[in-house]
Amino acid sequence: MNKALIIVVVLLLTGLAGGYKTVSDISRDRSTIVYTQNNVYGDSSVLQGLEIKADLWGGQDNIVWHSDFRFTDSDYSYSTEVEYTAGQMIYHSYYENMPVNLFLLDDQSMDTPQLAQIMESYYQEYSEGNYRDKTIKLKDYLDYYPISALFNVSTELSMKYPKSVFYDKDYENGDVDEYNKTKINQYFRIQVSDDDYITIQGNQGNGVNADTSKTYHVSTMCAANDDTVFLYVSNRKSEEKKVIIEPGYGIFSIPYGHIDQYDYKGVYRYTGMDIDVDNIRMFYPLNEDEIMWGMHNNTVSGNLQIITKTDGKFVFRVISYEGELLQEISLGDAEETFNFVYDNENLIVRLNGRYIQVYELNNGRYQLALNADSSIYDNLEVKTEQFGETARYRNMKYHYDGTRLTAVGVVPSGNYFTLAVYDREKLLYAGWYDSDVSGSYRSKNSISINWN
Repeated sequence: MNKALIIVVVLLLTGLAGGYKTVSDISRDRSTIVYTQNNVYGDSSVLQGLEIKADLWGGQDNIVWHSDFRFTDSDYSYSTEVEYTAGQMIYHSYYENMPVNLFLLDDQSMDTPQLAQIMESYYQEYSEGNYRDKTIKLKDYLDYYPISALFNVSTELSMKYPKSVFYDKDYENGDVDEYNKTKINQYFRIQVSDDDYITIQGNQGNGVNADTSKTYHVSTMCAANDDTVFLYVSNRKSEEKKVIIEPGYGIFSIPYGHIDQYDYKGVYRYTGMDIDVDNIRMFYPLNEDEIMWGMHNNTVSGNLQIITKTDGKFVFRVISYEGELLQEISLGDAEETFNFVYDNENLIVRLNGRYIQVYELNNGRYQLALNADSSIYDNLEVKTEQFGETARYRNMKYHYDGTRLTAVGVVPSGNYFTLAVYDREKLLYAGWYDSDVSGSYRSKNSISINWN
């Protein structure tokens, strides 16, 4: 081997070794994380037996530091494992999934047959250089708002019951989604209002678009048990204006399940999960002045739980799967800023900056079990110079064990978490835990809490 080639090989090997060392050093540095405890209120000895698991995401969601915290009466310790991920793939698993989801969507496309002729006429003017705005009264063309449905199945159900649709060349092909859309529009007849207008706008630079901001846009909320979707359809155009929904206003129930059937909704054969749109019914009527704030299916007590805003109050209701009202609790004035957290055994009510309450499920009914002043913790200032006032309003993860409430708060863009422990009447401890890496807790589901 000549001398020049030997020198090149040696340089390449040296460069590779140096590059390997650099990558190794970077990986080792990224695997290291240091937390600092900042006690703000109370005695940290009350944390004895507490365990917290915290997942801090870094980079472009391509690294996660999994840290386990353990607290004693005088100190705390933690250990961290690092995981390298493929972008946001793992992050998505942190969402809490229902078995199915059903949403109603706007279908106010200008391609709608009733509006297509208007668009054709407008495009003709536009092509001739006339860029004026054209405002149309929607009620002149439509009696009811067109809507479509989006039915989503959880990963677990989709793997258990994979979907397949078969057609036959001699069979009149149909479409299950179109069938569902037709039936839903026949059932939910939402009247177009007299003051709904669409403005068609066109200019030489930006082309043509339709401004539908002055029309009703359907808003829905849902919860689901093992065989039924509970669907709320909003009757609000705005806080002050309402629309008329002909089957009534409230919560509707729609059966769903696994289908394996020939001659199904216009297709030769269908296999998979689907909704039974032929059996939609009013499940629980609401007063037209009520606004839905939240829905939750309780898998332990086996009922539906809702929070509505009505008559200046937030109201919590427990409803059986048969539509019977089981319990009703007034939670507070609707003019104040509340956060509500459900789990299957507790309802947690947090009035930002003032108090926190826990309603505990006991013998099938919710009873007030904890009522404490939360002002010190809720107004805890952490890195406000970096994150501003948002640092004081955190996504909360709660754990209630019957005697104490543990609260861990995260700011989605922050690399720290806050911690509070309450007994039934007062705050016992508040503090925050800072890390020395650049990252963030993507949601409250990045935190888990346990006591030994």
